[in-house]
Amino acid sequence: MQEVQVKLENQKNLKEAKIVTLAQQQATAEDEKIILISNQENEKIQLEANANKPVIAKTSVDLTNMTSASETPEPPAPSLTVGSSGYIYPLQAPISSPFGAREGLDANGFHKGVDFSAPEGTPIAASMAGEVVVAQNDGMPVSGYGIATIIKHSNGMYSLYGHQSELLVSVGDSVQQGQIIGKVGNTGISFGAHLHFEIRTSLYGGMGNVLDPMNFLN
Repeated sequence: MQEVQVKLENQKNLKEAKIVTLAQQQATAEDEKIILISNQENEKIQLEANANKPVIAKTSVDLTNMTSASETPEPPAPSLTVGSSGYIYPLQAPISSPFGAREGLDANGFHKGVDFSAPEGTPIAASMAGEVVVAQNDGMPVSGYGIATIIKHSNGMYSLYGHQSELLVSVGDSVQQGQIIGKVGNTGISFGAHLHFEIRTSLYGGMGNVLDPMNFLN
């Protein structure tokens, strides 16, 4: 009789244990369901957030070639190629008016030098080494040429640089070939920014005392 009672008690305990285990499994399944739903909700929120983000294209930018709108590119430096007579071009720019006869210039219509068209502020180089003998704004011996420089060279010749915007040398200065002596301008009798360049045989370059600069530059 006692053995039967013990057997019944064991069966009862086993049944209760199964019930408890089943309840625990159901609770675990419910928890996993809640976690799954929560994860799905989080993924949905993340996808919606990503969909609303602006698309930013990856772009490679070369900073070395960037120039701000306020910056002006530097004009080209004068060429140091020496001509057959030992002179160099005072700047790299196209010729807008050659040496020689030209209508509407001077009483006899003769152009005493070569005009190089260039933006205002372009640097001007000494065509040959020498001593600055004139650095002034108009007046003899540079009348009509506005701000101008004359350099006397060791060969006894003179080079004139007219219509400048700024002088960078003074009378008495010794300058080297290629040294920057001024900047292109539009001063004096001028109708646009350019450099008037002359080769003179004397300080006062009247008729008969000026030579074609291209014969010395080439």
